[in-house]
Amino acid sequence: MSNIPLINGRAYEYAQIAIEMLGGNVNSASAISYKEEQAKENNFGAGYRPVSRGHGAVNANASITMGMQDVEALRDIAPEGSLLKLPPFDIKVTFLNVGKVVTHIIKNVEFLDDGMDSSQDDKDIKGTFALLPSHVKYR
Repeated sequence: MSNIPLINGRAYEYAQIAIEMLGGNVNSASAISYKEEQAKENNFGAGYRPVSRGHGAVNANASITMGMQDVEALRDIAPEGSLLKLPPFDIKVTFLNVGKVVTHIIKNVEFLDDGMDSSQDDKDIKGTFALLPSHVKYR
């Protein structure tokens, strides 16, 4: 077999992600999701084809799954221990790829829910929380 070099270098992978919020690292985060969506539609006038395109507002949403140790650390700084009462904050997501380090900032985040689920034989209790950001800064 011939030695074929890696053409595209090293892929981005979850193990390279560092997540920071409220002044600390979220080391127990096992999932993070964020996206922006915008309604777009064709506008019609004379003829059968669109004559222009309209754009709606940009809406952002996010979620995070993290271990109870990080959830309880957030409760320690939250008013009355409620994640729902934390003031808006940013989440910094850094992809530490050797080829190119990339940082995204999820802006003005608030928790939309609070609580915890656990069941028998759980070895690592984690919770998934819906988040409400204002927008995502990709650059």
